[in-house]
Amino acid sequence: MKTLLLIDTYPSTKNKVEELESCIESLKSTELDILITSHLPIDTQIQQMCNYYIYDKNNLLLDSIGKNYFGNSIFYLEWYTPFHAPANCLNMFNGFNLAILHGYDFVVYISSDCILSQEDQIKLVELISFCQNNNKMGFVFNPPDLLDFTCDSSISGPFTWETIMFGFRTEEFLLYFDPPKSLDLYNQLGCPDKKLETNFFHRLQSVKDQIYVIPSWCRSFFDTSQIDLSIKSLYFLDLVKVKSKPDILLFFLVVGHKSYKQTLKIFIDSMLIHQGEYYADTWYYQEFNLTEQSLVIELLSDNGDFIEKKYTLNQSLLDKTQEKKDFIDFY
Repeated sequence: MKTLLLIDTYPSTKNKVEELESCIESLKSTELDILITSHLPIDTQIQQMCNYYIYDKNNLLLDSIGKNYFGNSIFYLEWYTPFHAPANCLNMFNGFNLAILHGYDFVVYISSDCILSQEDQIKLVELISFCQNNNKMGFVFNPPDLLDFTCDSSISGPFTWETIMFGFRTEEFLLYFDPPKSLDLYNQLGCPDKKLETNFFHRLQSVKDQIYVIPSWCRSFFDTSQIDLSIKSLYFLDLVKVKSKPDILLFFLVVGHKSYKQTLKIFIDSMLIHQGEYYADTWYYQEFNLTEQSLVIELLSDNGDFIEKKYTLNQSLLDKTQEKKDFIDFY
Protein backbone atom coordinates (compact mmCIF):
# COMPACT_ATOMS: atom_id res chain seq x y z
CA MET A 1 0.00 0.00 0.00
CA LYS A 2 1.65 3.21 -1.18
CA THR A 3 1.41 5.66 1.75
CA LEU A 4 1.92 9.42 2.01
CA LEU A 5 2.48 11.40 5.22
CA LEU A 6 0.58 14.70 4.97
CA ILE A 7 1.86 17.39 7.39
CA ASP A 8 -0.51 20.31 7.95
CA THR A 9 1.29 23.44 9.15
CA TYR A 10 0.93 27.18 9.71
CA PRO A 11 4.48 28.24 10.66
CA SER A 12 3.68 31.80 11.75
CA THR A 13 6.45 32.05 14.38
CA LYS A 14 10.07 30.96 14.71
CA ASN A 15 9.01 28.32 17.22
CA LYS A 16 6.43 26.86 14.84
CA VAL A 17 9.01 26.72 12.04
CA GLU A 18 11.30 24.77 14.37
CA GLU A 19 8.42 22.45 15.32
CA LEU A 20 7.76 21.79 11.61
CA GLU A 21 11.41 20.91 11.00
CA SER A 22 11.41 18.60 14.03
CA CYS A 23 8.16 17.00 12.89
CA ILE A 24 9.62 16.22 9.46
CA GLU A 25 12.85 14.89 10.94
CA SER A 26 10.91 12.70 13.36
CA LEU A 27 9.15 10.96 10.46
CA LYS A 28 12.19 10.27 8.31
CA SER A 29 12.88 6.78 9.59
CA THR A 30 9.41 5.63 8.50
CA GLU A 31 10.85 5.88 4.97
CA LEU A 32 7.46 7.11 3.77
CA ASP A 33 7.04 10.03 1.37
CA ILE A 34 6.15 13.38 2.98
CA LEU A 35 3.93 16.23 1.79
CA ILE A 36 3.71 19.64 3.52
CA THR A 37 0.52 21.70 3.10
CA SER A 38 0.48 25.29 4.34
CA HIS A 39 -1.29 28.63 4.06
CA LEU A 40 2.03 30.40 4.68
CA PRO A 41 5.13 30.19 2.46
CA ILE A 42 7.73 27.65 3.60
CA ASP A 43 11.49 28.21 3.47
CA THR A 44 13.20 26.46 0.54
CA GLN A 45 15.47 24.53 2.90
CA ILE A 46 12.44 22.96 4.60
CA GLN A 47 10.82 22.22 1.24
CA GLN A 48 13.90 20.16 0.38
CA MET A 49 13.25 17.98 3.43
CA CYS A 50 10.07 16.52 1.93
CA ASN A 51 8.83 15.05 -1.35
CA TYR A 52 6.00 17.50 -2.05
CA TYR A 53 4.95 20.96 -0.90
CA ILE A 54 1.65 22.81 -1.43
CA TYR A 55 1.27 26.51 -0.62
CA ASP A 56 -2.31 27.81 -0.74
CA LYS A 57 -2.57 31.43 0.43
CA ASN A 58 -6.35 31.08 0.95
CA ASN A 59 -6.30 30.72 4.74
CA LEU A 60 -9.99 30.05 5.41
CA LEU A 61 -11.10 31.27 8.85
CA LEU A 62 -14.50 31.58 10.48
CA ASP A 63 -14.49 34.84 12.43
CA SER A 64 -15.02 34.70 16.21
CA ILE A 65 -16.34 31.15 16.32
CA GLY A 66 -13.72 29.46 18.49
CA LYS A 67 -14.90 29.92 22.06
CA ASN A 68 -12.37 29.93 24.92
CA TYR A 69 -13.00 30.50 28.60
CA PHE A 70 -11.28 30.64 31.97
CA GLY A 71 -12.94 30.91 35.36
CA ASN A 72 -12.31 30.74 39.08
CA SER A 73 -13.91 32.03 42.28
CA ILE A 74 -12.99 35.63 41.35
CA PHE A 75 -13.95 36.04 37.69
CA TYR A 76 -15.19 34.38 34.51
CA LEU A 77 -13.49 35.29 31.19
CA GLU A 78 -14.85 34.34 27.76
CA TRP A 79 -13.11 35.13 24.47
CA TYR A 80 -13.38 34.13 20.85
CA THR A 81 -10.76 33.49 18.19
CA PRO A 82 -10.90 33.06 14.41
CA PHE A 83 -11.70 29.39 13.80
CA HIS A 84 -9.07 27.66 11.65
CA ALA A 85 -10.94 24.40 10.96
CA PRO A 86 -11.91 25.46 7.40
CA ALA A 87 -8.22 26.14 6.68
CA ASN A 88 -7.38 22.64 7.94
CA CYS A 89 -10.04 21.18 5.66
CA LEU A 90 -8.61 23.01 2.65
CA ASN A 91 -5.19 21.54 3.45
CA MET A 92 -6.81 18.09 3.64
CA PHE A 93 -8.53 18.70 0.30
CA ASN A 94 -5.28 19.79 -1.35
CA GLY A 95 -3.22 17.00 0.18
CA PHE A 96 -5.53 14.05 -0.43
CA ASN A 97 -6.17 15.14 -4.02
CA LEU A 98 -2.43 15.38 -4.69
CA ALA A 99 -2.11 11.90 -3.22
CA ILE A 100 -4.72 10.62 -5.69
CA LEU A 101 -2.86 12.18 -8.61
CA HIS A 102 0.43 10.56 -7.56
CA GLY A 103 -0.99 7.09 -6.91
CA TYR A 104 -0.97 6.99 -3.09
CA ASP A 105 -3.49 4.52 -1.68
CA PHE A 106 -3.29 5.69 1.96
CA VAL A 107 -2.64 9.06 3.62
CA VAL A 108 -1.69 9.80 7.23
CA TYR A 109 -2.67 13.36 8.19
CA ILE A 110 -0.45 14.86 10.92
CA SER A 111 -0.40 18.29 12.56
CA SER A 112 3.08 19.82 12.49
CA ASP A 113 3.09 20.26 16.28
CA CYS A 114 3.60 16.50 16.66
CA ILE A 115 7.15 15.18 17.02
CA LEU A 116 7.34 11.38 17.09
CA SER A 117 9.92 9.35 18.95
CA GLN A 118 11.72 6.43 17.30
CA GLU A 119 9.49 4.03 19.21
CA ASP A 120 6.31 5.78 18.10
CA GLN A 121 7.43 5.97 14.47
CA ILE A 122 7.41 2.17 14.57
CA LYS A 123 3.92 2.22 16.11
CA LEU A 124 2.71 4.51 13.32
CA VAL A 125 4.03 2.18 10.62
CA GLU A 126 2.39 -0.74 12.45
CA LEU A 127 -0.93 1.14 12.48
CA ILE A 128 -0.74 1.59 8.72
CA SER A 129 0.08 -2.11 8.27
CA PHE A 130 -2.78 -3.10 10.59
CA CYS A 131 -5.26 -1.17 8.43
CA GLN A 132 -3.92 -2.84 5.30
CA ASN A 133 -3.83 -6.37 6.71
CA ASN A 134 -7.29 -6.13 8.25
CA ASN A 135 -8.94 -4.31 5.34
CA LYS A 136 -9.64 -1.23 7.46
CA MET A 137 -10.47 2.00 5.68
CA GLY A 138 -8.36 3.97 8.15
CA PHE A 139 -7.63 4.71 11.81
CA VAL A 140 -8.86 7.49 14.11
CA PHE A 141 -8.45 8.37 17.79
CA ASN A 142 -11.61 8.53 19.92
CA PRO A 143 -10.82 9.73 23.49
CA PRO A 144 -13.50 8.11 25.71
CA ASP A 145 -13.17 10.85 28.35
CA LEU A 146 -13.72 13.72 25.88
CA LEU A 147 -17.47 14.19 26.12
CA ASP A 148 -19.31 16.10 23.41
CA PHE A 149 -22.84 16.42 22.06
CA THR A 150 -24.11 14.57 19.04
CA CYS A 151 -24.99 16.68 16.03
CA ASP A 152 -28.71 16.00 16.31
CA SER A 153 -29.39 15.66 20.03
CA SER A 154 -28.46 16.95 23.48
CA ILE A 155 -27.08 13.58 24.59
CA SER A 156 -23.49 13.92 25.77
CA GLY A 157 -20.92 11.24 25.10
CA PRO A 158 -17.59 10.37 23.41
CA PHE A 159 -18.75 11.62 20.00
CA THR A 160 -15.50 13.27 18.98
CA TRP A 161 -12.77 11.88 16.75
CA GLU A 162 -9.45 13.70 16.96
CA THR A 163 -8.16 15.39 13.82
CA ILE A 164 -4.63 16.11 15.02
CA MET A 165 -3.62 12.77 13.45
CA PHE A 166 -5.52 10.11 11.51
CA GLY A 167 -4.97 7.74 8.58
CA PHE A 168 -7.33 6.94 5.72
CA ARG A 169 -7.49 5.27 2.34
CA THR A 170 -7.31 8.13 -0.10
CA GLU A 171 -10.33 7.58 -2.33
CA GLU A 172 -12.67 6.65 0.53
CA PHE A 173 -11.71 9.71 2.57
CA LEU A 174 -12.51 12.03 -0.33
CA LEU A 175 -15.79 10.16 -0.86
CA TYR A 176 -17.09 9.99 2.71
CA PHE A 177 -15.64 13.06 4.42
CA ASP A 178 -15.20 15.19 1.28
CA PRO A 179 -13.22 17.99 3.01
CA PRO A 180 -14.85 21.34 2.18
CA LYS A 181 -12.70 23.73 0.16
CA SER A 182 -14.67 26.94 0.85
CA LEU A 183 -16.39 28.63 3.81
CA ASP A 184 -19.80 28.06 2.19
CA LEU A 185 -19.12 24.33 1.94
CA TYR A 186 -17.74 24.22 5.49
CA ASN A 187 -20.93 25.83 6.77
CA GLN A 188 -22.90 23.01 5.14
CA LEU A 189 -21.29 20.35 7.34
CA GLY A 190 -23.76 18.41 9.43
CA CYS A 191 -23.10 19.85 12.90
CA PRO A 192 -24.34 23.34 13.75
CA ASP A 193 -21.50 24.05 16.24
CA LYS A 194 -18.94 24.04 13.35
CA LYS A 195 -16.48 21.99 15.39
CA LEU A 196 -14.28 20.03 12.99
CA GLU A 197 -13.85 16.98 15.25
CA THR A 198 -17.60 16.55 15.77
CA ASN A 199 -18.29 16.95 12.05
CA PHE A 200 -15.48 14.49 11.28
CA PHE A 201 -17.19 11.96 13.56
CA HIS A 202 -20.62 12.74 12.10
CA ARG A 203 -19.60 12.45 8.44
CA LEU A 204 -17.79 9.11 8.85
CA GLN A 205 -20.34 7.31 11.04
CA SER A 206 -21.80 5.48 8.06
CA VAL A 207 -18.52 3.55 7.66
CA LYS A 208 -17.34 3.39 11.27
CA ASP A 209 -17.33 -0.44 11.27
CA GLN A 210 -14.70 -0.30 8.52
CA ILE A 211 -12.48 2.10 10.49
CA TYR A 212 -10.04 1.16 13.26
CA VAL A 213 -11.31 3.38 16.09
CA ILE A 214 -8.68 3.65 18.83
CA PRO A 215 -10.23 4.45 22.26
CA SER A 216 -7.47 6.81 23.32
CA TRP A 217 -6.09 10.30 22.99
CA CYS A 218 -3.48 10.50 20.25
CA ARG A 219 -0.95 11.78 22.81
CA SER A 220 -1.69 8.79 25.08
CA PHE A 221 -1.23 6.28 22.26
CA PHE A 222 2.04 7.87 21.15
CA ASP A 223 3.09 8.26 24.76
CA THR A 224 6.83 8.74 24.21
CA SER A 225 6.34 11.58 21.70
CA GLN A 226 5.52 15.27 21.81
CA ILE A 227 1.92 15.58 20.59
CA ASP A 228 -0.21 18.71 20.21
CA LEU A 229 2.53 21.14 21.25
CA SER A 230 0.37 24.13 20.28
CA ILE A 231 -1.63 23.67 23.46
CA LYS A 232 1.42 25.04 25.32
CA SER A 233 0.98 28.41 23.58
CA LEU A 234 -2.62 29.05 24.65
CA TYR A 235 -3.26 32.33 26.46
CA PHE A 236 -5.47 35.41 26.32
CA LEU A 237 -3.83 38.82 25.93
CA ASP A 238 -6.02 41.81 25.11
CA LEU A 239 -8.33 44.53 26.27
CA VAL A 240 -11.68 43.16 27.31
CA LYS A 241 -15.05 44.60 28.36
CA VAL A 242 -16.42 44.19 31.88
CA LYS A 243 -20.11 43.36 31.64
CA SER A 244 -21.00 45.10 34.88
CA LYS A 245 -18.86 48.19 34.14
CA PRO A 246 -19.20 49.10 30.45
CA ASP A 247 -17.20 52.34 30.78
CA ILE A 248 -13.97 50.56 31.85
CA LEU A 249 -11.02 49.61 29.66
CA LEU A 250 -9.54 46.49 31.21
CA PHE A 251 -6.34 44.82 30.05
CA PHE A 252 -6.22 41.13 30.84
CA LEU A 253 -3.65 38.32 30.57
CA VAL A 254 -4.53 34.72 31.42
CA VAL A 255 -2.08 31.86 30.82
CA GLY A 256 -3.36 28.40 29.86
CA HIS A 257 -2.83 25.48 32.20
CA LYS A 258 -0.14 23.89 29.98
CA SER A 259 1.51 27.05 28.67
CA TYR A 260 5.10 28.19 28.69
CA LYS A 261 6.25 30.94 31.03
CA GLN A 262 5.24 34.40 29.71
CA THR A 263 7.09 37.68 30.41
CA LEU A 264 4.76 40.68 30.27
CA LYS A 265 5.71 44.36 29.86
CA ILE A 266 3.29 47.31 29.79
CA PHE A 267 4.27 50.79 28.59
CA ILE A 268 2.36 54.10 28.78
CA ASP A 269 3.85 56.74 26.48
CA SER A 270 7.05 54.64 26.30
CA MET A 271 7.37 54.47 30.10
CA LEU A 272 7.47 50.98 31.58
CA ILE A 273 4.69 50.72 34.18
CA HIS A 274 4.58 46.96 34.74
CA GLN A 275 6.81 43.93 34.22
CA GLY A 276 6.13 40.43 35.46
CA GLU A 277 6.53 36.72 34.78
CA TYR A 278 3.44 34.53 34.49
CA TYR A 279 3.24 30.77 34.52
CA ALA A 280 0.53 28.17 33.85
CA ASP A 281 -2.82 29.04 35.46
CA THR A 282 -1.75 32.58 36.41
CA TRP A 283 -3.32 35.86 35.39
CA TYR A 284 -3.01 39.64 35.57
CA TYR A 285 -5.30 42.56 34.86
CA GLN A 286 -5.19 46.35 35.00
CA GLU A 287 -7.74 49.11 34.43
CA PHE A 288 -7.06 52.11 32.17
CA ASN A 289 -8.75 55.48 31.76
CA LEU A 290 -9.37 57.32 28.49
CA THR A 291 -6.30 59.55 28.74
CA GLU A 292 -5.42 59.72 25.00
CA GLN A 293 -2.04 58.19 25.89
CA SER A 294 -0.39 55.36 23.98
CA LEU A 295 -0.50 51.87 25.51
CA VAL A 296 1.94 49.17 24.39
CA ILE A 297 1.76 45.55 25.56
CA GLU A 298 4.66 43.15 25.01
CA LEU A 299 4.57 39.43 25.72
CA LEU A 300 7.63 37.19 25.36
CA SER A 301 7.12 33.45 25.69
CA ASP A 302 9.76 31.00 26.91
CA ASN A 303 9.49 29.28 23.53
CA GLY A 304 10.72 32.46 21.81
CA ASP A 305 7.37 33.77 20.52
CA PHE A 306 6.93 37.54 20.84
CA ILE A 307 3.72 39.58 20.63
CA GLU A 308 3.38 43.36 20.68
CA LYS A 309 0.05 45.19 20.81
CA LYS A 310 -0.39 48.95 20.50
CA TYR A 311 -3.42 51.03 21.49
CA THR A 312 -4.49 54.64 22.01
CA LEU A 313 -6.53 55.06 25.18
CA ASN A 314 -9.50 56.94 23.73
CA GLN A 315 -13.25 56.62 23.24
CA SER A 316 -12.84 54.86 19.91
CA LEU A 317 -10.82 52.10 21.58
CA LEU A 318 -13.49 51.72 24.28
CA ASP A 319 -16.22 51.48 21.65
CA LYS A 320 -14.33 48.80 19.71
CA THR A 321 -13.73 46.84 22.91
CA GLN A 322 -17.43 46.97 23.77
CA GLU A 323 -18.39 45.72 20.30
CA LYS A 324 -16.39 42.49 20.64
CA LYS A 325 -17.90 39.27 21.98
CA ASP A 326 -15.08 38.86 24.52
CA PHE A 327 -16.05 39.74 28.09
CA ILE A 328 -15.17 39.27 31.74
CA ASP A 329 -17.40 39.22 34.81
CA PHE A 330 -16.22 39.51 38.41
CA TYR A 331 -18.11 37.79 41.22
